[in-house]
Amino acid sequence: MKQTKKEQDKMLKSLLVYLYVKNKLSLREIAGQFGMCYDYIRVLLKKYGIKRRTIFQSLEGRYPTKNKFYRDKVWLKYMYWQKGLSIREVAKISGFGRGAITKSMKRLNIKTRTKSEGILLKKMA
Repeated sequence: MKQTKKEQDKMLKSLLVYLYVKNKLSLREIAGQFGMCYDYIRVLLKKYGIKRRTIFQSLEGRYPTKNKFYRDKVWLKYMYWQKGLSIREVAKISGFGRGAITKSMKRLNIKTRTKSEGILLKKMA
């Protein structure tokens, strides 16, 4: 028996709730499992009214305390280099000032971008 569009939507929504909400998989992990684009999964969450997690909720359980992210080398490198956020943006997410982020990056030996790298990164975005 062929499923109707409504039945397919209901099934897809329940699958997304199961994977994203209950199992706490990331959008990229879900997209990878189904060979889909990250953006398409994000659109589906919006379509079905599934609320996205905050950065703190998505990292919950990976770090002992929420307010110590800025001291973690892996987290700082990920936010600054892989996600391409500025020190100001990282500070806003962590809830600490730019000075604390800059000091942590120096202490953890995380190289900062040159001005030309920052300009190039903004143009690409």
